[in-house]
Amino acid sequence: MVPARPDDRARSRVRRLLSRLLCVLLVFAVGVSVVEVVVPPAVASAAPDPARDPRENPLLPGKPTPQPVSPGRTDADFGPLTERDGYAGSRFDPVRSKLVSRSMFVEEWANPDGTRTLRQSTVPLNVQDEAGQWQPVDTTLQSDRRSTRAHAQRHVLRPSVASKANDPAVVAVEVEGKKASLALEQAADRPVRLDGDKAAYTDVQPDTDLTYEVTSGAVKETIVLKRQGRSSWRFRLTTEGLTPELDATGGVALKDAGGVVKVALPPVEVWDSSGGGDKAPAMTGGR
Repeated sequence: MVPARPDDRARSRVRRLLSRLLCVLLVFAVGVSVVEVVVPPAVASAAPDPARDPRENPLLPGKPTPQPVSPGRTDADFGPLTERDGYAGSRFDPVRSKLVSRSMFVEEWANPDGTRTLRQSTVPLNVQDEAGQWQPVDTTLQSDRRSTRAHAQRHVLRPSVASKANDPAVVAVEVEGKKASLALEQAADRPVRLDGDKAAYTDVQPDTDLTYEVTSGAVKETIVLKRQGRSSWRFRLTTEGLTPELDATGGVALKDAGGVVKVALPPVEVWDSSGGGDKAPAMTGGR
């Protein structure tokens, strides 16, 4: 996409050779990495002894001569120990562990055995509601009759999709009051079909479908070609309070007035969906 000034519209022409399928990651998409850290329960320390005369301490016994012992077994099976009462619910238990604190990327759980488990992720786990309370991310798209758009229930990007494919903001996101939206030029007046976290527009152009998928930390756009032919599409990017800039990877960074990246559009990825069990799909990416 072409760099633009804040609040200006920037045109972006995507040109890629492909066979059947084109996938464009619109917002930011990062891999999931979950780390579990177990914190042992605190152990009460014994009360210190009152001050006493060192001469009153008993003499330390000498070390006894060790007796020879036979080597232990190396094929012992300790599996049954983990099934004893008190072990089965040890550490994190999805039913009995209790959530004690949460933030956007971290959750802390209290386990039945007194340990604590920290769950850390590189994509948002929680998002703040209007009252400032952390709530689990919910990517489900639900229609709003007042705005005629479908919004994700709880998401850091506050994504929404339009009811028709030819809407000037067919997909939109908002971060800290700053907005960005995309529209496919010359799109047909096709209605949206919602399915959980997915939105689909069929036949937006000849032999072309347009779909969106909301994940925990991204919105993905996919253009599906039903047969070979067209190889370019024009999208219109509209921003409010954000400036688009091309980065070194061929992606687009949307920055605020302070130069902080608020939304990122990774490079376009293109692949041939005709791969089979013995043939991987052909794929390209980047500029």
